[in-house]
Amino acid sequence: MEVILARSAGFCFGVSNAVKMLDLAIQESSGLVYTLGDIIHNEQVVNWYKAKGVMVAHEVADIKEGSSVVIRAHGVSPDVMDKLIERKLKIYDATCPYVKKIQMLVRGKYKEGNEIIILGDKNHPEVISINGYCDNSAHIIDEPEQINELNLKDCNVCIVSQTTQNREVLKKVFKISQKAFKNVLKFDTICSATSKRQEEAMDIAKKVDLMVVVGGVKSSNTQKLYEVSKRYCRNTVKVENASQLNIKNIQKIGITAGASTPEWVIKEVLDKMEENKELDFETLFEQSLVELHTGDVVEGTIIGFNEKEAYVDLGYKSDGIITREQYSLDPNFTFKDNTKVGDKVKVFVINVNDKEGNVVLSKVRVDRDEFNKELEKCLKEKTVINVTVTEVVNGGVIAVYNGVKVFIPGSRLSDFYVKDMNEYLNKSIDVRLIEIDRRKKRVVASARELIEEKKNEKLAKFWDGIQVGMRIKGKVKNIESYGVFVDTGVVDGLVHISELDWNRGRIKDIVKTGEEIEVEVIDFDREKNRLLLSRKRCIENPWEEFLKTHGEGDIVDCKIVRFTGFGAFAEIENGIDGLIHISEISDYRLTSPKEVLKLGQVVKSKIIKVSEDKKISLSIKAVEPINPKEKEEEAKLKEQEAKEESQHVEKFENTIGDMVNKEE
Repeated sequence: MEVILARSAGFCFGVSNAVKMLDLAIQESSGLVYTLGDIIHNEQVVNWYKAKGVMVAHEVADIKEGSSVVIRAHGVSPDVMDKLIERKLKIYDATCPYVKKIQMLVRGKYKEGNEIIILGDKNHPEVISINGYCDNSAHIIDEPEQINELNLKDCNVCIVSQTTQNREVLKKVFKISQKAFKNVLKFDTICSATSKRQEEAMDIAKKVDLMVVVGGVKSSNTQKLYEVSKRYCRNTVKVENASQLNIKNIQKIGITAGASTPEWVIKEVLDKMEENKELDFETLFEQSLVELHTGDVVEGTIIGFNEKEAYVDLGYKSDGIITREQYSLDPNFTFKDNTKVGDKVKVFVINVNDKEGNVVLSKVRVDRDEFNKELEKCLKEKTVINVTVTEVVNGGVIAVYNGVKVFIPGSRLSDFYVKDMNEYLNKSIDVRLIEIDRRKKRVVASARELIEEKKNEKLAKFWDGIQVGMRIKGKVKNIESYGVFVDTGVVDGLVHISELDWNRGRIKDIVKTGEEIEVEVIDFDREKNRLLLSRKRCIENPWEEFLKTHGEGDIVDCKIVRFTGFGAFAEIENGIDGLIHISEISDYRLTSPKEVLKLGQVVKSKIIKVSEDKKISLSIKAVEPINPKEKEEEAKLKEQEAKEESQHVEKFENTIGDMVNKEE
């Protein structure tokens, strides 16, 4: 007789965790220990724990205050959890991570306004617990066709499944719901261990003459294993223990077991097969599993996690455990935010069997070995990597690249001297590795060469594209007495004072440091890195604009801006000045224009000449001559008026009170 034992036969992670949690509760508790419902759906296990004093409560009210209670893998609804807390019980929550995930999913989608549909057994404790997370309003179905019976056509619908359901049935539900509902969210929440167990049972059932499914009567996943196996092997039986077996003249037997079936029950079934008595359970079990040794690097599947550790299915007789510290070097890493059940992970086997029979694993060891190879490759190929500066130390900074510390000397942070390296804290920069010392565990990098290369590339591109007459934009960098230097983003160019503006004036009145201006290239020397620019060629010539609208004989308003011994200069428009010769101010002989004019005074003048060398002659007397005597008389009159006004004020210096007293 040939016996094929499924690798996945026996406790799944959720059941195994629940049993461990119950053992812990027994060990830690000095008082009574309860389970809320049967700890697992296996009568032998439940009876074994009853013999140890564990009590089964089916209602919260049945549990005495101050006792310890273990919540089984199926979980409980929020209102049940509240009642447990109210009774001041010490709670050991062994809810399977798969079930918790569905609970949180249902709560979130229900709050978003979705109608919840659960594929499962409405009387199963897992389904009851999930339903509690949507205020017990879920539509629970156990057949795909029941979808059409739901009056939810115009509703937003969310579909989930009991973890132990058959995936083919769930696919049919999804297909029918696509046509039945307007908006539907579909989530495959079948446990990966359940799917794996069913697929394995299906493969074995195709090869054997008899398929034996071992598990409890109440076990949902055992029933699903039976249904799957029966589909491919007509001679399929479901038993709770070895006493229910009657095997005769069978050549090839397949054995699988539900997730709540302990190993010793499976062993009894194997021992019942008389033809295989010489091959004990341990040997058969080992034959169905992979070999594992300390130091191996293997791939596994995450089947669950909590805050401190993750559990990995390695295809071995025991699950593997990875602590948070051995999963990632990131101090902020959490399993909740960075992993999910079903993830594939490559791990290093630290210990095949710890004190509790688990396989101790490390992802960090594998990552580090692979990462060291990557670093060596980066060093050899001069690959550019991006690092984040986390610390300033003596002589440089420490940066982090994929969890590995990288030292960058201060002299290699930039292409210039960095006075304050704190400016780089928490910033990401591109670097190249320049040294790896495995003995000292030292990795050194540099940013300077990259910066210099980029600058040279940019400089070459700039000179290749530059042309005389080209207009570019830049920022005023420095102001000197002879002109200004403009930063074009690549090369600093000089704008000589003669090329700054059409009008002469103080440079600081024309441009400001940091101001963006447009300039024209008038000359350059690539070898000497020299660039000559002009600002005034990019702005309108006020002289040419003036000539378009003005000519000789025009009368203009102008403002006196400067005096000379031979006359006065007046501004006609911004940037356009004309000379009023002293002889063109008045018909009288003047010794100085200041006799009749003041700075800032606006006068009407006539343009009497416009020369080719951009000089304008103006005449006031051609419009209205200024008479100095009239000016003098006007001044005297104003002086007399001021005097009289002063005397008038003096007459009223006495108060009305003084005048009354004097009269009395």
